[in-house]
Amino acid sequence: MRNITILLLVGVVMSAAALPAEAQRPQPAKHVSHNTPEGGTVAVAGSISPTKTESAFLDNGLGFAGNVEGYLARFLSLRGQVGAAFWDIDGLSFDGTVRPVFAVGNLVVGWTAGDWRPYVTGGGGVYRYEFTEAGVDGSTTKGGWDAGAGVEYFFSPQATVTFETLFHQVELVPTNRATLGFKGAFWAASVGMKKYF
Repeated sequence: MRNITILLLVGVVMSAAALPAEAQRPQPAKHVSHNTPEGGTVAVAGSISPTKTESAFLDNGLGFAGNVEGYLARFLSLRGQVGAAFWDIDGLSFDGTVRPVFAVGNLVVGWTAGDWRPYVTGGGGVYRYEFTEAGVDGSTTKGGWDAGAGVEYFFSPQATVTFETLFHQVELVPTNRATLGFKGAFWAASVGMKKYF
């Protein structure tokens, strides 16, 4: 019995001595792994973007958008996006503003490259252009489509930072005073955040 007790004590002392040595060994760098979305995954996102209009009579301005995305498969998702942009009328004899508010549905095809997920997207929806010209308000609603590409970076398994460029194609938008219409098309280059559930 005494020999077993001595052996146990020696084992405990050796184990205790080995722990600090193990702690001093260089540990492999921890790598933040991505969580490739599977079918059934849902994500929400928000973004801000500078926008560039195709009209010579509208200043460029800021845009904002929010997304809800449902994954049909690892590489394929459906995305609903609502957003708005804010532009000033420029170069005409009257002052005013034009604000497109839109709701579009997109198909998104993506692939995984480590913690990066590039993708392409396209779809269509409704664009409502609200305007104020010389103190008179109005609005015009048009159909349109968008297409573009982006990339998201997984900084945690369920969250990404996103970068995206979209072109929104909308026909001429007539207003109370600009009866021939402003060009409704615009570009948006956004940065945002996305959370997977």
